[in-house]
Amino acid sequence: MRDVEVRADGELPVTIALARRVPVTVRVAEGLRGAYLVTARGETHPIDAVIADGKPVLVPANAPFAFRIDAESERGARYVSFDAPPATPVELRPFAPARVQLRIVDAQGKPARAVVSLAEGREASFDAEDPDPDEPPPEPNTDARGNCELTTELRGMASVTVRPLVPGHRTLRTRVSLPEQADEARIDLGTLTLLATAAPRLRVSFADGSPAKGELTLLRPGLQVRGPLAADGGWDGIAPLAGDRVHVQFEEPEREVDDAMPSTLLPLDAQLTGDGPWSLRQGSGTIVFDVQDDFGLRPDGGVIVFEDQQFSLADRRELRGVPDRDLEFFVGAESCDSVRVRLALAPNEQRRVDVVLKRRP
Repeated sequence: MRDVEVRADGELPVTIALARRVPVTVRVAEGLRGAYLVTARGETHPIDAVIADGKPVLVPANAPFAFRIDAESERGARYVSFDAPPATPVELRPFAPARVQLRIVDAQGKPARAVVSLAEGREASFDAEDPDPDEPPPEPNTDARGNCELTTELRGMASVTVRPLVPGHRTLRTRVSLPEQADEARIDLGTLTLLATAAPRLRVSFADGSPAKGELTLLRPGLQVRGPLAADGGWDGIAPLAGDRVHVQFEEPEREVDDAMPSTLLPLDAQLTGDGPWSLRQGSGTIVFDVQDDFGLRPDGGVIVFEDQQFSLADRRELRGVPDRDLEFFVGAESCDSVRVRLALAPNEQRRVDVVLKRRP
């Protein structure tokens, strides 16, 4: 390939140096689309049509270059780089799926039959498990020794769900870090032990001691997982650790509603300490706030603030599920000074709190 000289009438000539290129045969895996030639100058040229026509791809003769494959929807683009044109045909194919190995045993350490699945780590919530009675039972993907091997195109953080097919055991969920894109990538998760149905690592109960119903959110730096409590109040999500924060939004029980007084069932917030297992219980107290200003009138735009929660207030507001510990509330309204209310409830105590807000001049 020769340089091109451009000369305008009466002007000095301008020489444009063209980089020499040579043909290279490129073959792609069946069905592969999204192949590009990338030069050292950052130029990107699609080559799908050239390859489909059976023609060679012209590549720089004296400069590094790479072929890029954008077909890696889950694992990102793949680059195949060269410092010089290869003497043999180039084979372009996606990365082979990563292989994930693990072994499942029951609470007694014996191999367990289970259905094991992988999902993206971004899927930080799960639903209640209600098997369809009309569907055949799922087939296990563990062998007689409890071993399981999965293939996946996921990378980075992912979650493993193990649904045991042996009675008396709980669903197990755990987080794993999958290897970055590479051919024949493999990770061994070792042995995962199922928990007995009667022994969840974390259990939540209503104030009367019955299994709680509702949704639990587990919070850890860089992690937030949300899911329903099991029928026995147990948590079958990611295994909890000391230091985790737990937020439980309880399901409202059926009760007679007083339209004249709004009522709120408080969620449970706790930080786990110690080695576990942990048992959390809903607060059993009830507080009724009755608010007026120093003229005996009901203020407008009233609010009650408790920890990180805020409740609107017209005149009265009932809070249920209040924990029996030292508590601090802030009560305010438009054109009134706020009031701080400190109190402590005994178990099952019901208390009315009369609040008088001072009007601002």
